[in-house]
Amino acid sequence: MLLWIISMAVGGSLTTSSKFILRRQRPQEQHGFYSVKYDRHSFPSGHATRMGAVATWGAILFPGYAWVFIGVSLWTAWSRVALSVHYLLDVVIGLTIGVATSLLIFAVTGGRV
Repeated sequence: MLLWIISMAVGGSLTTSSKFILRRQRPQEQHGFYSVKYDRHSFPSGHATRMGAVATWGAILFPGYAWVFIGVSLWTAWSRVALSVHYLLDVVIGLTIGVATSLLIFAVTGGRV
């Protein structure tokens, strides 16, 4: 579980740094939407990054329930597009960051969980 948390922290740091460097505006301005107070930028999706880590570590730690973790992660990522707070590329790259970061940390630690 510690590696899962580390993956989310590293992925979140990469995502947040990218947002402040790239400054891509969201598809629509969301009034009353809580995240615009803290995060006005769209690319990459932080939700999708976290869900990429959830899908990866869920599948590693609980292989019999991998489909649940993957399904919930994809649903969450798609919901960000459906709500018009992200473009499709935002969530695809966010998921990729989450999965890649998790797999890298898993590999660096020799596959010990």
